[in-house]
Amino acid sequence: MVGYVDGQLVLNPTLDQMKHSRLNLTVAGTKDAVLMIEGAADFLPESLMVDAVAFGHDAIRVQCEGLEELAKVVGKEKLYDTIKSPPEGLRETLDERYAA
Repeated sequence: MVGYVDGQLVLNPTLDQMKHSRLNLTVAGTKDAVLMIEGAADFLPESLMVDAVAFGHDAIRVQCEGLEELAKVVGKEKLYDTIKSPPEGLRETLDERYAA
């Protein structure tokens, strides 16, 4: 969560800080991309909102890198065998039926 208190962006603000925050922004993503933002703001400029999203994403990157390091220490591989592939020919069928 990102707040904006006393002219400063605040990462994971406390409840007391949130009482005075002009921004309540939740940012979700991966190391490489922002996937979702949700929040409310008190008439803040667009440039500040962009900075707030980047500020939140920087924190997400740190968390992702920490999890990657933990995975190396633990030594377990990611399990990909539970990921289901779409049925063969699905894309072609959809393209045939619904392509513009």
